[in-house]
Amino acid sequence: MDGAGEHDTGFSTLFGHANADSAEAVGAARYDRTPPFGESPPVIRYFSALGGTPIFYDKNGNRKSSAEVRRKPELVAPDLTNNTFFGRDISDSFPNEDDDYPNFAGTSAAAPHAAGVAALFREARPDGSDPEAIYSELESSATGMDSRYTANRTATTQTICTDKFDFHSGCGLVNAEQAAIPVELAGDFDGVVDEEAVVLTWTTLSETENDRFRILQKQGGNDSFEQVGAESTQAAGGASSRPLDYQHRVEDVAPGAHTFRLVQVDTDGTAQQVAQTRVEVGLGGASYRLTVAHPNPFRKRAETRLTVRRAQHVTAALYDASGRRVRTLHDGSLPAGTPERLAVEADALSSGVYVLRVSGETFSATRTLTLVR
Repeated sequence: MDGAGEHDTGFSTLFGHANADSAEAVGAARYDRTPPFGESPPVIRYFSALGGTPIFYDKNGNRKSSAEVRRKPELVAPDLTNNTFFGRDISDSFPNEDDDYPNFAGTSAAAPHAAGVAALFREARPDGSDPEAIYSELESSATGMDSRYTANRTATTQTICTDKFDFHSGCGLVNAEQAAIPVELAGDFDGVVDEEAVVLTWTTLSETENDRFRILQKQGGNDSFEQVGAESTQAAGGASSRPLDYQHRVEDVAPGAHTFRLVQVDTDGTAQQVAQTRVEVGLGGASYRLTVAHPNPFRKRAETRLTVRRAQHVTAALYDASGRRVRTLHDGSLPAGTPERLAVEADALSSGVYVLRVSGETFSATRTLTLVR
């Protein structure tokens, strides 16, 4: 692609793969024209492509009712740095260049630097850094730049850095230190079964502007995550450079496969997933497991989960305070080892205390629920 300053028509020169919606387009700034070398704001390279190329057709080849103009590029990274095999060695008059290594220039040299920062994110948080989260972090923390050229276009898409975006330098120069992960974990986020509970443990090596951790849980592969607890940071003022140990106990966990997520929340309320673990909970020596009703009291819906050791016929019914059966939640066979959700919907029920009676061939159990309007 041509650079904005090579043949300046005032129109975009960024196209193809770099203009794809899911791609992160990266411009170039010469390494010695950046803040570490006294240049602030950083200076974009003349050959960096100018964004604003309109998209007239959708992915199926249908013409759009109006052109889509994406906010491209998204980032800038340094070029003309050393490598071991490509390019040629530049003059020793350049800062930190008293060596014999070749130097690589261009946006093709800049993009790997941004990719390297993203790779470090993935390494530190293999379960918590999806591409969109990484893009967002890099763009919001980038150092704003001044564009030399103005695109004759108006963007139709949004970006996280609207206040500093331009079609030549995007959100600005990648700032790896500013984009640093607020919490660095040491080792794994682990879960251990303790009778009918799961004990989660994790250790942080460092914390920056950390307020708390949220614990999310889901069972099986179809449920959405829900918060089941939280732990405040142990770091004074939300910052620490020494290891800190954390533990959280989740009570009354139904048998089956559970996935737990650890979400870190900054002091400004920004939340991001940092780890995830899967825990298999068994019945132990019991013939069944019936979890407590949650939430309780409830306004709209409460539920409990039943797991039986062997397949059998099970009846689950809801009774009001006078002992009258008001609803049957289940009446049929249950397979062994598979949790069954028993849900009580508040519709058509009056406020008050209800009893859920569950009986099978090898057990019987009750749970008391309170409905409040």
